[in-house]
Amino acid sequence: MKLSRKIILLWLGLVALSLLCHAVLKQDVVPASFISYSLQLLLFIISVSIARNEPTGKNRIIFINFALFFGMAPLFHVYNFIGFLVPPATAQTVRMYFSQYVGLGAYFFLLALAIVYLTVDALFREFRTVQKYFLALAIVGGFFGYYYGAYFTDPRHIYKTEVALNWKELNTAYERYQEEFDLIPTATDLAPF
Repeated sequence: MKLSRKIILLWLGLVALSLLCHAVLKQDVVPASFISYSLQLLLFIISVSIARNEPTGKNRIIFINFALFFGMAPLFHVYNFIGFLVPPATAQTVRMYFSQYVGLGAYFFLLALAIVYLTVDALFREFRTVQKYFLALAIVGGFFGYYYGAYFTDPRHIYKTEVALNWKELNTAYERYQEEFDLIPTATDLAPF
């Protein structure tokens, strides 16, 4: 059987398995997300296949980086089933940490690493692979540490930001208005609250 046919069959099998799990566990499927994660799953399978069959070591490393990034796709399919995998009382907390550290943290770290490594590889062809990784990790790690550092020291950091505090205040006013008048408020209605 041709490699392309094996890849497509494996991908369709995994997508069908995910849909079956959604159906059996009565989970809603958000079509746009499901399609996105499924296509990323296909790209993961393709990247792994290319990395395994690539004769040039330099190119193999590039596809390994992309395989690591696209390898996040199965985790995103699992996200929908967190409520079934952990006790219901902790499901919301696990979802928050998953979104924060996997959905935002690891996903964008691996994406940036794959792109920066590819750029470093194109610019500094004479460097060894270890040097390229060191440079790529220093760049990505520096930016990642700067922007995400607060989340590592305080996982609930987002709740202390101005945007989150404003949203909380607005949400409280919205709920009070609904409770008091039994109507859905407009922006003008919420101003006095």
